[in-house]
Amino acid sequence: MADRTNGSSAQAKDALRAAAFAKRDALSRDWRHRASESIAERVLDLPELMDREPIGAYWPIKSEVDSRPILEGLVARGQIWPCRRSATPTCPGVNGGPAIR
Repeated sequence: MADRTNGSSAQAKDALRAAAFAKRDALSRDWRHRASESIAERVLDLPELMDREPIGAYWPIKSEVDSRPILEGLVARGQIWPCRRSATPTCPGVNGGPAIR
């Protein structure tokens, strides 16, 4: 399939992305921490999330919302298994980690 993206729309997309990142990066660490905790509370209270498996997640980078409070809550409820911290995280059943179940 041919690429229908022309140079000007790709440049516009790059500019929008850069502006969005700059706004997010300008938020204070304290504000982002409080927002991440608030998001975690709301997510963990979702009835649709109770007793669901598997649950996918991401590890935050740079100034993204910190998903670790959500992950910690899911681990505490036994819905996901913690990954071992290393340069290349090893998770049960993933990246060579032993499958659990």
